[in-house]
Amino acid sequence: MTVWRQLKSQRKKLQMKQADVCHGLCSVSYYSKIENGRVIPEENLAAALGERLQLTEGTSTKYSNSNLAEWLLLHTTLLSEEEPSTTPSASQADGREETALLFVLKLRELLKKPYAADAAWKLYNQAECEHPSDSRVRFLLHKARGVLYYAEGWPEHASRSLLQAYCAAAETQPAVDEMIDLHLYAALTMLESENEESAYFHAAACVRLAAETGDVKSCTKAMEAGAEALLYAGLKEEAERDLLLLQQNITGESGERTSLMRGKYYRQRGQSAEAASMLQKSYRSRDGMDRLEVIYELVHVFMEMGMYEDARTWTAHAQTTIAEFESNHPLSSRDTGWKHLFTFLSSCCSQSMDETKEIVLQILPYFETRVQWRHCRYFYNWLAEHALSKQDVKGGLYWRTKAGNRLLPSS
Repeated sequence: MTVWRQLKSQRKKLQMKQADVCHGLCSVSYYSKIENGRVIPEENLAAALGERLQLTEGTSTKYSNSNLAEWLLLHTTLLSEEEPSTTPSASQADGREETALLFVLKLRELLKKPYAADAAWKLYNQAECEHPSDSRVRFLLHKARGVLYYAEGWPEHASRSLLQAYCAAAETQPAVDEMIDLHLYAALTMLESENEESAYFHAAACVRLAAETGDVKSCTKAMEAGAEALLYAGLKEEAERDLLLLQQNITGESGERTSLMRGKYYRQRGQSAEAASMLQKSYRSRDGMDRLEVIYELVHVFMEMGMYEDARTWTAHAQTTIAEFESNHPLSSRDTGWKHLFTFLSSCCSQSMDETKEIVLQILPYFETRVQWRHCRYFYNWLAEHALSKQDVKGGLYWRTKAGNRLLPSS
């Protein structure tokens, strides 16, 4: 039985409520996350909870184990029903380089679980503490940091880390699949940072490598990113060419996914009905949180068509999807961003503009601190339009000026 299940079992055995266990130690909501294996408490808190629940000495020792590699083995087991990893303890590794490499290899496993970002960051910091000098380890660390920043919604920081990984790749010979992932994440982060030229460069490199290895999924995502970079750069004809190429060469489930990009393209051209058709087609090929971007575009299309009832329906569906995910896993920063965006869109669908303005002013700092420039500019322009509709020329000019000035990433 896992530690977390032991906590719950012991609490019920003692006929205690969650509030009784955590009283004076932490909030009920935080303890609930501990009991469900969603967060790892600090060692002092773990010991206090163990004492209050009268846990055995053996369980208490395992619960507060400070060996990060062993702790991670436990944590990854709790996050899924998969078989626990057989990777040896860090104490068995010989030398700092080997220890760092072991941490990095475990980190690569954890990166596949975006809801385990806190655990991944802890492991990344532990690997950095070993001060590895091996070029391959440095490459993997830079890449892992970039992926973590991207997953947490920090595109500017992710771009810098991935660029460092790209430079480190020149000193070593990373596997092709590692370079495919590197170019794909670089394309996506550059796209969010509005660096369309670099985004297209990395997307093209990813397509070339993915095509050579037969990695259709990565190839499709990279071609989507490349076409979107062309579209945002104003090269609509070139974007349409790449989209047609996708349509001709990608079939099945991956082909369905490309409908999102084509939906965006139709929306930019003002062909709302065609955009709605393409987006709904793309929606059917996705599941879970992966559907949110499609729903986001669908809501905008229906609002542009004046079909507010449909827009409200899709917004409610997005909020339900987020709530279901949140009930099982802690939200990452990127997921929290989606939650804010759909809160905003839900208010827009109700057409209560003054309430919507208050919501925008509340959530805008969240995107500003994460240098989410594309979203920030979207909100700045919305606030400018709202101000001008109220005959507030000064306010309109203020927000238009903000929309024209790029945010500087924090150091």
